[in-house]
Amino acid sequence: MKKEYVEKYTKKRGGVTSEFTGHETNHFIDGVPKSKGEYEKYIASIVNEDVFRLLTNPAYFNEQLHWKDKRKHYLIFAAISPTRMYTSDKSLTTLPSILKGRTLDDHKKVIAARRKAINEELEKIPGLINENNLMKPDLIGLDKELTAAEIEDLTEKRNAKNQEVSRIEQGGEIAEQQKLLSQSESRLLDIQTKFRSETSDIKFVKEQSLRALKMNLVTVQNAIKSKETAVKNLENDIVTYSKNREKLLADWHKENDKVFTSNGDCSCPTCGQSLPKGMIEEAANRL
Repeated sequence: MKKEYVEKYTKKRGGVTSEFTGHETNHFIDGVPKSKGEYEKYIASIVNEDVFRLLTNPAYFNEQLHWKDKRKHYLIFAAISPTRMYTSDKSLTTLPSILKGRTLDDHKKVIAARRKAINEELEKIPGLINENNLMKPDLIGLDKELTAAEIEDLTEKRNAKNQEVSRIEQGGEIAEQQKLLSQSESRLLDIQTKFRSETSDIKFVKEQSLRALKMNLVTVQNAIKSKETAVKNLENDIVTYSKNREKLLADWHKENDKVFTSNGDCSCPTCGQSLPKGMIEEAANRL
């Protein structure tokens, strides 16, 4: 695969010489010219473009990747299940009932949609107030004590509604939800960090143990090789000694099978005197 970034020269109609008009990128696969789309499609068949950039460009993750995509990779690295996350901290136990099976991003979208609906309702409130004012009943002729009680009850209800409207206008509920969401995300990040730290410590201990086992394995293997060499040497010695033994046995049998024959000379080979008759008979008996 090859890409060439080259200058482009174009000869205008009626012109004599070509003029520089910019740059273009040429694409080749096995020396065959390809269009940009064909080239990218071929690469995609081998590896995903984003994965390829993560593997080949050290700065891609920190400088070019969107923070949401970074978070997705962090979640993949941490591999923390939602159930474990919710049960790891008491402050997060209510989060599943708030999310109702939705992801954090989807819940943000729900909050944004609710905020939009609330704003639309707020725009309707002035018209509803005017409409309710026009619908007020005529109190002339009613009992004053009864009317005062009803007025007090309606005043309390109106104050409650005004507080609710004020809370909505100030974004209290939305702010509370956003605050809870922010706290949950922060806690989630803390859990992920702690999880990665604990995992790293366990990995270090396991690697140390594995390294020690490998060293012991090498020691045992060397000892086995040494013993095997010693055994081989002993086997060679056994073969050598067996051959010597067979040779010595053959020599012994050869000598043992010889029969003594007297040539009649019974004199001492050293001094030349004749041996005593008793000594000659004793030697003959031994043979």
